Amino acid sequence: GRARTASGATQVASMADLEIRGDGPWEVKLSSGGSTHLSWTSKHYACELVSVWRVTGSVKGASVQVPLGFQANRGMRSPTPVLLSVRPARRLKLPTLTPDPAPTQRWVDRALPFPVAFRLLWSVIAAEPNQSSMYMWRPVPPSDSFVAIGAVA
Repeated sequence: GRARTASGATQVASMADLEIRGDGPWEVKLSSGGSTHLSWTSKHYACELVSVWRVTGSVKGASVQVPLGFQANRGMRSPTPVLLSVRPARRLKLPTLTPDPAPTQRWVDRALPFPVAFRLLWSVIAAEPNQSSMYMWRPVPPSDSFVAIGAVA
């Protein structure tokens, strides 16, 4: 649900409540789901325990779930994955027997193009045999018409 702040502004109570509905044939919203895979942990370093997780999306019927980058978490607990969920608008009334994800994937490929390069954002270099190095990269969008959301490890 949505909550009101002291100033009366509407605030999104959870990521699943943030939805973008336009005049186009697509519904886009942030959602939780997908799966996570441990990529790196600071357990062999003399610092607070932090873990970095790769999020994977999925295709369900005509819907496509797109990961927004790697997610970090204090400790070793897997974070709740945040994905961008894209599907045809309900008003299109597409057949439900064999929904085809190809039109949705084409829209995702145009609206969320692959970066043209990556710039180093942060790194930690292993100094001991039991440690592993970690590099975080910021995506470089293909033009000023796009912004990078998230980072990759």
